[in-house]
Amino acid sequence: MKTNDGRKSPSINDVAQRVGVSSAAVSIYLRDGSTTRVGPEIKTRIDQVIQELSYRPNASAQALSSGRTNTVAVLIPYNGPPFRSSFVAEILSGVHTRLFASGYSVLFPPAAGERSPVVLRHQLQRSGGLDGYILFGTRYCTHQDMIENAAMLEQAGIPFVAVNTPDLGPQINQVILREGRQASAIRFLYEQGHRRIAVMSGRDQSPDSIEAIQCFNEISAEYGITPDESQILYGDYEVAVSRSAMLTRLSRGLDFTAVYCLSDTMAIGVYEAFREKAITVPDMVSVIGRNDSYFSRLMNPPLTTVHRPVFEAGSKVAETLLQSIETGRQGIKIILEGTLLVRESTRVQRVDQQ
Repeated sequence: MKTNDGRKSPSINDVAQRVGVSSAAVSIYLRDGSTTRVGPEIKTRIDQVIQELSYRPNASAQALSSGRTNTVAVLIPYNGPPFRSSFVAEILSGVHTRLFASGYSVLFPPAAGERSPVVLRHQLQRSGGLDGYILFGTRYCTHQDMIENAAMLEQAGIPFVAVNTPDLGPQINQVILREGRQASAIRFLYEQGHRRIAVMSGRDQSPDSIEAIQCFNEISAEYGITPDESQILYGDYEVAVSRSAMLTRLSRGLDFTAVYCLSDTMAIGVYEAFREKAITVPDMVSVIGRNDSYFSRLMNPPLTTVHRPVFEAGSKVAETLLQSIETGRQGIKIILEGTLLVRESTRVQRVDQQ
């Protein structure tokens, strides 16, 4: 095979020779990124050489020898444009990078329907005969929806991995993103002296929102504080909705000194609402976001945010799926925790300023 400019395409033997290992070792790693038969240093070196040589596995040859299609589908139970979300886009970048290196193609079946399980059922009908699935949890999924979606895929009998969901049971392959105790934005704000904190949540029935509010209440209790319902807002992970929710809340007055937003996108909406009401950040109120989106450091002031290893999560999702396809293993759980990046949107709150 030749490249577009007429040069011979690099082979797996070329990669192996450059790395200094056998072609079998390279093949084992490309089929299963989590294998222990290839050491971590060799794995890193293989990835580097693949990039240097622009190596692309021969998908047709792999499919003929294995009886597989070398294609997986990403199922996003959301009847809308999924790539609009920077969070989803970054996870998918990690997924695609890892799968592409292993000779796999990725499909995105179209959505149709309203309820999450209905959308998923349509997507499954349009993506038969594939080697595996990646199942996203979205803001439109309740916890029960996610359980039903996982059960639907289990019944299909095809390897899959769930991401951006709560724990779905011991038998489900999952990559779970958690904020982590050390990264807790709420704890940080309390340690900075804030005592009246608002939370800009997503949707009221989404597991992400429910978990965050539960965490908020638990940490508040450690400081002898019982939050009331007026401190919980819902911004639907959208700029316009979070702006509107904050403006409605401000109509009652500014009686809080900090806001934690469950996404950097909602933090933009909060910034806009504060700007309209001449409320300055962080002089009058501190703001923290989540995800460390590319634009968070460009905001004015730069946003303090919880960095979550989103690209890495996508890569781990792909590796877990490849392992499950290769070995049939189930119940793999990978938990990735975040870290707090303190920028200029937060400040220490003195007691006399509460």
